[in-house]
Amino acid sequence: MKRDIEKFNALKTQILGVLVAKEGTGKEFNERVIKNAYPLLLDANEEVAKTYAQDFKLLKAGRMPALLIIGTDQKITYVHYGSSMKDIPTNESVLKFLEDGTLSIQSP
Repeated sequence: MKRDIEKFNALKTQILGVLVAKEGTGKEFNERVIKNAYPLLLDANEEVAKTYAQDFKLLKAGRMPALLIIGTDQKITYVHYGSSMKDIPTNESVLKFLEDGTLSIQSP
């Protein structure tokens, strides 16, 4: 998402990353991976992950990716739960959904 952050911003979309980790790991991830492109919320107690039923698979590198699109009315308009670390919707498909509501979200 960081490579298209300007496109998301143009659609008045706020990206929030949620990382189930301790503070030191989160800071490193933020600086090294997302390069401070958007806010990263640390979920050290797994409260957010549990609330939104984010899956954990020990044999598949742990916490599975999840994407939730939440409207300004605080209602979830789209949810994608990945079955592997590669099962993440493309930025293009997420942007298309945000632009016209077309639910054709695809993974790379």
